Parts: sequence; C-alpha cells; structure tokens
Amino acid sequence: SIIGELLVLFGGLRLDSSVGKGPIGENVYSSSQVTGELLIFDTRAATWRQIDYEGRAPAQPDRADGEREKPRRMSKNEQDVVERPEAPHYIMDGEKPRARFEHASATITTRGRWLFVHGGRSAKHAYPIESCFVMEVGEKALHWKRLIPGRVTQMAQADPTQTGSLLQAQARKKQFVRRGHTICTVPNYPRRMVMFGGRMDSGEEGRVCSELMIVEVNAEMGTYMILPHSAIGAPPTARIYHSAAILSHFLVIFGGVSRKGEVLGDLHLLHMGPMIWTKIRAPVDPKMSGVFWPSPRFGCAAVTVSCSAR
Repeated sequence: SIIGELLVLFGGLRLDSSVGKGPIGENVYSSSQVTGELLIFDTRAATWRQIDYEGRAPAQPDRADGEREKPRRMSKNEQDVVERPEAPHYIMDGEKPRARFEHASATITTRGRWLFVHGGRSAKHAYPIESCFVMEVGEKALHWKRLIPGRVTQMAQADPTQTGSLLQAQARKKQFVRRGHTICTVPNYPRRMVMFGGRMDSGEEGRVCSELMIVEVNAEMGTYMILPHSAIGAPPTARIYHSAAILSHFLVIFGGVSRKGEVLGDLHLLHMGPMIWTKIRAPVDPKMSGVFWPSPRFGCAAVTVSCSAR
C-alpha cells in the first residue's frame, strides 16, 4: 500500500522449486515459506528497510575497541546515494498480525496515516483468517492494533425481530472471513473500505464468492462496522485472485479465477454512488475488430494513475 511517500509491504509467500503442483490456492505451505515481514520503501531516500518488531537498529560490522573506520574514496554512484535524504529508523510496537498471504490491504488517511490489513491465510492450512489490523505510520514509530467489532447503537435492518448486533455477528461469520479478495477505500469516505470476492469460510475448504461488503473502520478506536448496502445491476461472477481499483466514483474489477477454476478476463464497474454494477462488454473477436482487450489472467494488480501525473 502507498502511505504518503512510503510503499509498505506486509506478509507474503516465499516459493521455491520444492513446492508441488495442485489446485489453485489449495496447496499447504510450511511456516518458513509464509512470512510476516514488514518492509518499507522510502521514495525520498530510494531505499528499502526491513522493520524489526522491537525496533532494533540494523546490525553494524564488528570492530575492535577504539578502531575507526578507514576513509576511502567514494564512487560516483555512492556519492549520488549520499546526497539522498537518509531514511528514518522506525520503531514498531503493538500487536502485529501473524504471518499470512493472500490477504488484502488499504490506506486510511483520517487523523493520521494508517495501513489496514484484512484476512488472508497462514501456513499449514487453506482456511481464511478472520482477524484484521491497522498500523499507524508515524514519522519514526509504527504501531499495530487489532480491530474488534464496533458497538451497534441503531437498528440497521428492516426486520424488527433481529438486533443490529446479531446482524453484525451473522455478517462477520458468513462474509467477513476471506482470502484472495480485494479491498479499496471508498471515494470521499476515507474510513470506508469496499471488499469484493475471494474465498470465504464456508464448508471444509470454503467457497469462492461474489459478495460485496462495505466496512467502516475507526482506526483511532480500534473498531470496525459492517455497513448495509443494496447494490443492483449485473454484478461480477464469483471469483478469487482478481484485481480491483478505484477510478473516480467507480470500483473496477478485472480478471481472477472463477469457482470452476476458469481464468477470467472480464471487466466490471460499480458506481459507488447509486451502487449500480455495469459489465463492460468485450469484443467478440478482438483481432478481427481491431480493438485491444487484455487476455484472461489472475493474480494481477491494478492501480489508478492520474492524468496529471506526467
């Protein structure tokens, strides 16, 4: 995720030649392959930094007592690096998420800078993780916080026999636990996240879904709330490992893998105002029509680029 002038990476999967082949997303991995590393790339200093949980400074080469480092002539490339501003040393504390992959993240910019991390899966099983966290990004400090369900103060449903708290619990159990999904920040509502697709916790191995969920995060209080919505139109079919991005007032969904294991290449737009889905029709034969259309794919990434960024 992009936070100010920082690129923040968390977690992931290390693959090697020993990984066997199997159904997409159902391989089981060891704890050494699933990482919980936090990496930060500072665009100002053009440097990567791996953040220790206890905030320890990077190890320095051993020298004898009183020994000084011998000066040497720097190359042109080294002089260019020295002229860049030095990246700050971060101290990290709080409850850090356990190692995971196939999770999703987004940026929250209300009253500070926050990284929102949700779901995913850990090593040794294919079940999705329910937990979600936020990390506050300060000038030199990083603070993790586990999110808990917020308190419901109003009825958020038409059925008067059910309480808002009950509906929140039901939504969390059925729809909130996911992996291989996407999360984007809702335009003009920096606290709200829109979540789509992925594999939910249903059945022995879960199922690929097409569920759309809107979550409001109060990072300062450490809580989240699932908001009701009524999207209409032609929604995308169930999928996992797709890409998503916010383009103006639209949520854009592209590609992924269907419930049957088919690799997809369709494009869908959700207008976040009236909550209307629209499918962009691809040409029947792109080669004959002369209109370019991306080939089907999954595990790809999408990002919005401003026309003014040149």
